[in-house]
Amino acid sequence: MRHSLTTASLIATLALSACGGGGGGDSSINSSGSGSSSDAVPLATAADVQRELGNIGVVGKLARSSGFTAQVSTSAAGSASGLGGATAATQAQHALAAPGALRPQAASQNCSGGGSASGTSGNASHSFAYFDVTETVSYASVDFSSCVEAQTNSDGSTSTVTLNNHGEAGNTTTAGDGSQYAYTIFGSGSTPLSVQDVETDANGNVTLNTVDKLLGTLEAYATSTDDEARTLLHDDHSESRSTGSYVATIDLGKDTTPFDLITATDASTESLTGRYTYSSSLCSGGAVDLTTPATVANDSNGYPVGGSLKFASGSASVAVIFNSDGSASLQFSTGATDSLTADEVHSALDTAQC
Repeated sequence: MRHSLTTASLIATLALSACGGGGGGDSSINSSGSGSSSDAVPLATAADVQRELGNIGVVGKLARSSGFTAQVSTSAAGSASGLGGATAATQAQHALAAPGALRPQAASQNCSGGGSASGTSGNASHSFAYFDVTETVSYASVDFSSCVEAQTNSDGSTSTVTLNNHGEAGNTTTAGDGSQYAYTIFGSGSTPLSVQDVETDANGNVTLNTVDKLLGTLEAYATSTDDEARTLLHDDHSESRSTGSYVATIDLGKDTTPFDLITATDASTESLTGRYTYSSSLCSGGAVDLTTPATVANDSNGYPVGGSLKFASGSASVAVIFNSDGSASLQFSTGATDSLTADEVHSALDTAQC
């Protein structure tokens, strides 16, 4: 499945390094996963299903920000295939992975566009709590202070990212069987990592200004066939542009149980399991429990053509069965049935309503 999130585009200058460093020791953070609302969302109509299909595009991007499509392959980090794509979380992860000022060796260093970053990097033992393993990782633990990285694009537009507060990332070396663990920690204690992205056109006019405040831990495990990301993360997002402003809050996971996303390395299949909770200036939102009764199969464009998802909220639920022609059959807990055409499925995944 694919989706175009409203958060900022990937900043190429922050994606200069392949594997991200990060996180010496065992300093993980758990997001409560309670979100801004525990209310049930309606799941009674095809329109409700379209709304939630749009939401899981956002959920998938946040979850995948810890995954190896973001960490190991910088080109894949901006891909539209599957539930992937760039988010503020991905930007922050790449900032932790980048060389130079954003990968300091204990002393404070200036960032290329102003501000500073200080911290440590090296090798250490790290506990991957969501996978119940302890491994030796290469890591970077960084405190950002108005750290600015900017890029001028070929059309004359600019992208400027400013980071504040703590971030940490780490990964193991690739094992003989091709497997690897990685993690990213956003924020420290109750203080989130702040990521601001300002986009300007060739004339210097601001076209988009976004701020994400990220708090939580993302862990990932990759094999030769699958990437798995387990995530407990809270994101307070705001943006402004000439057409208006927008705010949203989203949580992945519930209490100490992370949201789980498993994706084939070629993005041909995926499975999503866990709680996500959301609210925004467009939707009152609530808490949704998502499962994958049958692994979702994607076509070459990243759209589902097989498998199923089940959304549950409060006492209501709906099963979404994806058909080979791209359409979807809907089975509601009330006993009612409905369907979505392939175009309706694609539109829902491509354009979030909330």
